[in-house]
Amino acid sequence: MSVIASGANYNLASYCRETYEIMDVSYPMEDYFIHWTHTAGLAIGPYEKPYGVEFIGDKGAIIADRGDWKILNGNKDESEEASKLAKANFNFTGKSAMEIHVLNFLRGVKERIATNCPVEIGRNVALYAHMGNIAVRTGENVLEWNTKLGNFKGNSKGNSLIQSEYHGGWELPSV
Repeated sequence: MSVIASGANYNLASYCRETYEIMDVSYPMEDYFIHWTHTAGLAIGPYEKPYGVEFIGDKGAIIADRGDWKILNGNKDESEEASKLAKANFNFTGKSAMEIHVLNFLRGVKERIATNCPVEIGRNVALYAHMGNIAVRTGENVLEWNTKLGNFKGNSKGNSLIQSEYHGGWELPSV
């Protein structure tokens, strides 16, 4: 799998951070294409939201942020009927997205049931985000990920950024 990325810090240069303010990352897959863009320092997301994500499909799109989401038709007008029907299965009233996530996790632990976001999904989300960040940080912008080995093919600089170097008595336990 390839990751193609570019990014930069143009705003608030004195801030200490490890993720770029502006990033554009593409993951071409066999049957689909993932494209991620963010403007973290500017708080301008898709469709005039301060942050958010856009999932584009053959018949429309889903626009979401931590506060709300809506379904768009192919012509980019909101499909109020589809949005209302989809939201009927969720009860977000009076709770933040983070509170809903934490409550679901705690319920899963307490009742020993699956959560809405299993650890495997969280791992994949983090993996894709880090791959884009690493591609920009290496300065090479295009990296090839080896899924079986869990590293970048022929890229020692990218591979050196996969895991932190621990110091001062901190050590990653071996399994």
